[in-house]
Amino acid sequence: MRKFYALSLFTSACLYLTTFAHALDVTLRWNAVNDPSPAGYRIYYDVDSGPPYEGQGALEGNSPVDVNPAMDENPDPAVTEFTLHGLSYNQIYYLTVTAHDERNSESTYSGEVDNDSNDDAIPDDIVEISSSFYDTSLETLEVVATSSDQPQVTMTAEGLGALNWKSRLNFYRNTFSGVTRLPATLTVRSSGGGSDELDFTRDDVIIGAVTYDFENDTLQVSATSTDQPDVTLTAEGFGNLDWKSWLSLYRNTFHSVSEKPSSVTVHSSGGGQATKTLAQDVVTVMTVTYDDVSDSLEVSATSSEQPNVKLTAEELGDLEWKSWLSLYRNTFYGVSEKPTSISVYSSGGGQATKTLEQDVVTIMSVRYDDQSASLEVSATSSDQPEVHLTAEGFGNLDWKSWRSLYRNTFYGVSEKPASITVYSSGGGSATEQVP
Repeated sequence: MRKFYALSLFTSACLYLTTFAHALDVTLRWNAVNDPSPAGYRIYYDVDSGPPYEGQGALEGNSPVDVNPAMDENPDPAVTEFTLHGLSYNQIYYLTVTAHDERNSESTYSGEVDNDSNDDAIPDDIVEISSSFYDTSLETLEVVATSSDQPQVTMTAEGLGALNWKSRLNFYRNTFSGVTRLPATLTVRSSGGGSDELDFTRDDVIIGAVTYDFENDTLQVSATSTDQPDVTLTAEGFGNLDWKSWLSLYRNTFHSVSEKPSSVTVHSSGGGQATKTLAQDVVTVMTVTYDDVSDSLEVSATSSEQPNVKLTAEELGDLEWKSWLSLYRNTFYGVSEKPTSISVYSSGGGQATKTLEQDVVTIMSVRYDDQSASLEVSATSSDQPEVHLTAEGFGNLDWKSWRSLYRNTFYGVSEKPASITVYSSGGGSATEQVP
């Protein structure tokens, strides 16, 4: 469970001229924080409105000025007061206050005030978030707030719902369920026009070891959080990590992870998150051999993480590990045409693509005889005679070894075609006009 500071300046800066010429003292008062008590406060000031506050010139030091609670100048325990001395008399200063704990985790800025007006610029309805409790195990967020016009106004936690008036406790409160992750900012608004905002300090998440087991299809993830063990850590897409008190970290092993992910992201219920990119294996396609006689394609490949990964030829199937050759290989049948390329994917995340050279087809001659309604086509291939040549729309050409070419005469061709295209099982093709 975590608690967060919330404070606001409830009056404007109180101004007092000192006895020094051209010097100005500015006194600030704000609501003291008592539960939990802060290690200290910081006063930020500058001559420009809004952060960053980088003012200089106060006798107490440049912005920000550290204020120990023991330095409180106001006897009222509910109010903290401190004075900056020696500022320039004719200069407008903008001031704000934060609280911090012993780890130096700092609250958001309080409302800003300045020394240019007697009006404190705060709405008639002054809203203050008193405390906020987030329970990671129950996934609940408790919000407590007050208003200067209570109980006549209604109070709403933005994105969560209404706060209920607790007359015996003299504040508004509600516990909201189903809050799976701490929001970055909590805003409480009043029907009286006022509002207050609380920025949550997010925890820092560090992903330790991420180990993928290719043989068992498991992924082990370990991580830590600056707010452990009070937060829940979740590996995105996989599940929660378990707290291991004896190791002082969170860890879990996830099963049925068929492929090594490219990265793992861990989210914390405390708002933090971290992402770790996993190295992918290097895949190399060694050889691709196509046999058009048996309509088979042999593919061999290697991986930088062999033999602990699985290699798959896209649209064909898995390659088998050949330990005596130190590579993966398989022969796939029923491949009617030589593909233009082969892609091999690894379960380790890597992949490689090899482009296959196509044979060069040349149409040697085309003769059309209108008397016999026949068409004679002859052609060659740079991969002959291992390939098959086909005249589109007519049929296969026969290999003529004594002429070192392919040829066929097709009958029943009643009209002379304008052109002829010949395709090769080696991937090449050629088109010629019919004379």
